[in-house]
Amino acid sequence: MTRRILKIAIGIDIEPLYKHHTGVVSGILRYAHTRRWECHLEPFFDAGSCVRGYAGLIARVTRTTAACVRQAKIPTVNVWVNSPDATLPCVLPDQRASGKLAAQHLLERGYRRLAYVGQFRNRNCTLHLEGFRQAMGRGMEPPSTHYVMQLPRNAQDWHGMQSSLSNWVASWRVPIGVFTVDDLLGRYLADIVLRRGLRIPEDVALVGSQNNELLCEHMRPALTSIEQGYERIGYRAAHLLNRLIAGQRAPGKPIWIKPVGLIARRSTEGFAVPDQVLSRALRYIQEHSHEHIGVDDVRAGLALSRRSLERRFRKGLGRSVHEEIVRARLAHAKRLLAESDTPIKAIARDVGFSSSEHLSKVFLQHEGTSPGTYRRERLLPQPSAALADMPGSSTV
Repeated sequence: MTRRILKIAIGIDIEPLYKHHTGVVSGILRYAHTRRWECHLEPFFDAGSCVRGYAGLIARVTRTTAACVRQAKIPTVNVWVNSPDATLPCVLPDQRASGKLAAQHLLERGYRRLAYVGQFRNRNCTLHLEGFRQAMGRGMEPPSTHYVMQLPRNAQDWHGMQSSLSNWVASWRVPIGVFTVDDLLGRYLADIVLRRGLRIPEDVALVGSQNNELLCEHMRPALTSIEQGYERIGYRAAHLLNRLIAGQRAPGKPIWIKPVGLIARRSTEGFAVPDQVLSRALRYIQEHSHEHIGVDDVRAGLALSRRSLERRFRKGLGRSVHEEIVRARLAHAKRLLAESDTPIKAIARDVGFSSSEHLSKVFLQHEGTSPGTYRRERLLPQPSAALADMPGSSTV
């Protein structure tokens, strides 16, 4: 007997559990363990907090906080992109790079209509959209954009946001690839997309941001997301604060911390190409790129000549079969470099390159850097590592 599927509502507001807060704090504490630091939580830092004798502060700096630390002359590092203060030293997530990463992923999947949904008065969204547009080629139609006032706090806000998003979805021409400012808004959007009878990822591919495990892994469809690596931001901010306390000069520009990478899941698993033969070829490459496959392996079983297959790739994707194989291998290599300490030689073998030298050559051609540098920019330093030069950041 088939069991009936029960539809359950969860009436709990989970938005306050910010990964970009807890991750930064975790990185600060990790650094603190390498120093003689005693850390205290002061979420509302004001004049009353200043008199407690703190040697330094890492904070989401408000106007009140900025005025207080200047008066008290307390070394301070800001970790809030939307801070009203633009003068204190800051370590921030590189949201431009996140936007670029999301767009590149969607474009590689064949989506030529893109969209972005964010929140009003949120600089993260402005930076996301800058990077998103940078990655889009000339001649593409501009991304469709939609903004919500704020994430809902009551039933009226909730129904208003749902209605607004639903009307926006109704205006889409599918297939379309969508990037959302965070995973919670991405999850809300996914539910609306499905209720309107659209398919994920066949009609709509979704990419979130922050890689919240609860929202991305444990709900369906699983959500592709950008892993920013907020712990690295906290660690780097603590390292900078340590230098400021020692009397060193503050950097003249913000320090932007690059995202760890994109974690691909079910919500972007498909390919937005009308050519079903091309779609089958792309899926074969996705599943077998780690093997030593070539163009003839992709062609096998498709009843196509090599010339015909190449023509379909050029027309549908603007790249050759071999270039797509290399792209898939590099995507796999980048994820392993960012998420593991597997030796580069082993990664080269596991993703289908003939040697680590071959991987390094191709990596430099496509990414402009070496696999080792790419990894150092994204992995959190070990406590025993030298702290003089922290990787993964830019003051550009």
